Amino acid sequence: MDILEEKEKGRFLHNLSISILNSNICTTYRMEFSREITEYDEKKCLEIEEHKSKNRISRILSIYEKFYKDKMEENRIPIFCIQELRTYNQDIFIEFFKKIDYVLHLFPTYPGVKTETIQIDRLDDMKDIENNRKMRLKRFSFINAIAIPNFFIVNDQFIYYLSDNPDKFFEQNAWGHSGSRVCGGLELLTPNKQRMKIFSTQFGMDVNERLKSAELITKIMSQEKLPVIISGDFNSFSNLEENIDLKGDEQIKILEAAFKRVPINQGTFMGIKAVEKEIYCMNVETGVCTSCLDHIFIQGDNIQYGKFDRVLPEDKQERMFPYSDHCMIWADIDII
Repeated sequence: MDILEEKEKGRFLHNLSISILNSNICTTYRMEFSREITEYDEKKCLEIEEHKSKNRISRILSIYEKFYKDKMEENRIPIFCIQELRTYNQDIFIEFFKKIDYVLHLFPTYPGVKTETIQIDRLDDMKDIENNRKMRLKRFSFINAIAIPNFFIVNDQFIYYLSDNPDKFFEQNAWGHSGSRVCGGLELLTPNKQRMKIFSTQFGMDVNERLKSAELITKIMSQEKLPVIISGDFNSFSNLEENIDLKGDEQIKILEAAFKRVPINQGTFMGIKAVEKEIYCMNVETGVCTSCLDHIFIQGDNIQYGKFDRVLPEDKQERMFPYSDHCMIWADIDII
């Protein structure tokens, strides 16, 4: 990989212009096998998962690399917020960021889970997972992450469990059926010695869980004096008339009352055409998506957003099996 020389990075030492790229990478097994087999065949499933997961991760990292280079050329510091990283693919991402002199900070939903504990989701033990809460929590464990340049100084690191006990992990106090989601963040000292906070989060699927999560984050940030960026997958489904329980308009209203939202109003949920119901998916002909699930919020008098957009697959084939079921979003942000 071609990366910029260290001397090139020196031009950012007095620059507070950054760009956030948010990506729910969702490289899970159940999206990978995509009905290519009608009966369960473990060996075949493994082959399909390995091939497609590697292909999709490669596409994700190519997008990261292009975003990094483009924004560096614009004299902006790229920062990457990630959701649904897994223990079994986190090393690939850690190594990628090392090559561009970045550090990837991890915020797991289930502390202490090892790579060998979580393998691909197996169709034949789903009933056992449903009946065994602890195994389900581990097997569906996600990792939120933030990648920052190594010339930033991390003053502090935070992880809030979106539950009744936000400061400490308790399985039994999770709001969602598959365990606590998290809001993980960093307090940073920027190259020109200003302080800021940035968070990567993912809300759950249950509507009541998401409303409580929005209220909790609003409460936590209510006394914050530093400029704040909150980026993530809020699962804020809308315009899904067949499933009103998923609608997320109210949780976004709660957050918008406390933060400025970067107005990315087009849909970000692409789905997987060969797997999901039609109502959930991107139109493979036009590229039009359904709900806007992914958002970037900012807070503070001295922080503002500029340009923003989504990262959509360019052709029909990629829309059938996109790099994730969420499209990436980005925003230029300046701390004044």
